[in-house]
Amino acid sequence: AGPPPAAATADGTALKSRLLRLCIGTNRGLTAMAPSQRAEIAACVEDLEAAAPWAPGDAAWLDEPLPEALFGCWRLLWASSPDVLSLSVIPLVDCGEIRQDVPPQPQRRPGQPLELLNTVELSPKGAALLGAVPLLGAFFGAKVTIKALADVRTGGGLSIRFTGGYIDALNNAPLPRLPLPDMPSQSSSGSSSTNLLTTYLDDEIRIARSPLGDAFVLLKVAA
Repeated sequence: AGPPPAAATADGTALKSRLLRLCIGTNRGLTAMAPSQRAEIAACVEDLEAAAPWAPGDAAWLDEPLPEALFGCWRLLWASSPDVLSLSVIPLVDCGEIRQDVPPQPQRRPGQPLELLNTVELSPKGAALLGAVPLLGAFFGAKVTIKALADVRTGGGLSIRFTGGYIDALNNAPLPRLPLPDMPSQSSSGSSSTNLLTTYLDDEIRIARSPLGDAFVLLKVAA
């Protein structure tokens, strides 16, 4: 992997702190809130993108090798994408942690796809109340993992295609892993691909946008 982005400016550090404060209690954008609050978060995201730790006209990466900062476990803090917001309307289900993991891939060569793991934790509404009941609470909830390959694009882009996945029980419950059906592995120009542009990246925060401008704000966490 390539060198990390330049150190964040003082303005960038202050904007990151403000963005983290604004995201507290929003449940990644899933919680109902006033339009003015959503607008304030969106404006802070845009301000942080403008303070990205690279020179004007550059990007998170222009070509291979990829920056070291990209690799790691990224937990979703905020999203404006309808695909994510729709998780809040699944009947009788609570949405837990949402992550995108980019594991280190020392054997990968430039030009080869990047391996990604997208995970979301789901549980029945009210399942947390069963946590005090031995064993019973452990059997509620599932962690859905979607495997993906990403073609690296110049200018900080990733063209992602989903290839399959599996479902695990939460809390190490002794239940078997359930495989998901394989998904067609089309080329990055196929209809099954998802394009994301990295608009901010450092060792703590990553912002990506879809072609429609939907924003994803992610925080790097321990594995």
